[in-house]
Amino acid sequence: MSAERTRTWVALVLQGAALGVLLLALLGGSWLDARSRPRMLVLVDRSHSVPRDASDKAVADILRAAQAAGGGEVQRIEFAGRSASPSARPDVAVATLEPSVTNIEAALEAALQAHAGEPFARVVIVSDGLENVGDAARALRAARDARLPVHWVAA
Repeated sequence: MSAERTRTWVALVLQGAALGVLLLALLGGSWLDARSRPRMLVLVDRSHSVPRDASDKAVADILRAAQAAGGGEVQRIEFAGRSASPSARPDVAVATLEPSVTNIEAALEAALQAHAGEPFARVVIVSDGLENVGDAARALRAARDARLPVHWVAA
């Protein structure tokens, strides 16, 4: 093969590769950019009414499912009477959350505040739903109004 023919072949391959990358970008090749992967927020009920092993298993199942679906950032907020700050790995002591109380509304309000700063694709609540403070129905309406999908995993 002559040198001129080799250069022509290399130029065609490079042009084809550039065209392929451009087409992927135009078609929404979000896998190229980790920041474009869907973000999920998991609200974990740490009140006394939810057994710790049940909620931990539910969170592990959610994390495995998120990983199997292609990853994306998963943050969590642990809550009871109060809510902790969103984090990838919570390190808050349950006692500071007031575990004798369950306030799902406060947890959803914290989720909406975090969502306003940098949107999440969805929120997953891990709870038994036995709220004894707050108004979860009002908070769920606020999440709907903010177009933030909420899923519930019973623990």
